[in-house]
Amino acid sequence: MCAVGRIRPRVPTLGLEKEIAQATGRKPTSTKSDEEALCAVLTAPENDYLAREVCWVFSVQGVDAFIVKAADATTLKWVLSTLRPDKGPSDLDVVIGRMAGRASMVECNGLMLPTVVPAQIYSFDRASFARSIQRPKDIDEKSFDSAVKQTFDVIAQLNGNYGLTEAHRALNYLVIRDPHLYEVVARQLADGAPLTAIASRPSALSGGRRVIEVILHFKTRASDQTRSYFARVDVTDLFPFLVSPIAPYIAMN
Repeated sequence: MCAVGRIRPRVPTLGLEKEIAQATGRKPTSTKSDEEALCAVLTAPENDYLAREVCWVFSVQGVDAFIVKAADATTLKWVLSTLRPDKGPSDLDVVIGRMAGRASMVECNGLMLPTVVPAQIYSFDRASFARSIQRPKDIDEKSFDSAVKQTFDVIAQLNGNYGLTEAHRALNYLVIRDPHLYEVVARQLADGAPLTAIASRPSALSGGRRVIEVILHFKTRASDQTRSYFARVDVTDLFPFLVSPIAPYIAMN
């Protein structure tokens, strides 16, 4: 799976809640919110024993999707890096990993969600993400930022994008790994054609692999005509990769 959402801690037992409360009392957290105080406690090196017992829930658009298994020191470090006291609505976490059954009734205080063993976790906020992309010199920064925002807004409208299906994995890969996507969106936006829809289908050129065509639809404001672009993404293995870059799409009748 390859999913874009938010990781948050959930305390599964009353005993752990009391232990965290004691650890919180040992830190100067009187001026912090409850979320900031919990972040400060769990990220303190001396409290690794607490972080290992916490249930880590991944949500997409505010809906709990699955539980992230922090079973080793490396994964726990990745998960803890997503905790930031200044985390805002535009901050997002990316989880790439393998599904590993469903959580038991007691594992996460009754939250019986699918579990994932991560191979990679990282975080970004939309503004810094836009700045990290190599922007073409003929596109101004404001227009490029608008393209990034619009792309994420359209992605947010897709129901059930938990990064589990091949189509969603391919789309999420393009969103977080293909800078050319944002160049195409920015150029179309400058020409009065915002991104209005995204579709996908298995590629006829897959051969023995599983290749997905992700199709982007833009609608011109002046003439109400649709322009389409597409890219092919291989989702056969754990880590997707680009097979062919974004290019104009011509539908076959």
